[in-house]
Amino acid sequence: PDHEYPSWLEVTLTARDSAQLARVHGAARRLGETSTAFAKRRDARLSSGAPRAIEAVNAALRQADRAMVHSDGLPGRTSMRNRLVGSQRETRYGAVRLPGLTEALADRDSRRLEQESEALVAGFASAEASIRKAMEGL
Repeated sequence: PDHEYPSWLEVTLTARDSAQLARVHGAARRLGETSTAFAKRRDARLSSGAPRAIEAVNAALRQADRAMVHSDGLPGRTSMRNRLVGSQRETRYGAVRLPGLTEALADRDSRRLEQESEALVAGFASAEASIRKAMEGL
């Protein structure tokens, strides 16, 4: 594949699990590319002194941030709503990237892995659309 999973991910993945993770990776890569394009356009606009609709751009960027919120929170930690980073489940301390996905993999829970993967793919796509909308305002 065109990606590697981090060394902390020491679990055996099924073919279906791998396909789910590949979809998440692709969506994250597209979001990263769009974010980079946004930053370049933003920097060019700011350096040119051209007028911009800051309120509309900021509103679109807030939507991108909201796209990564888990409405129900993480299982057992309903106050943890960010899909990108959360505390460790056991200690409630220390940062964990993609906590829902990480915990599903650690628990070898294919059903939850599929749910978390789909939610991340949808969140990344929504965030990407919001960033593209923000670019239109620049």
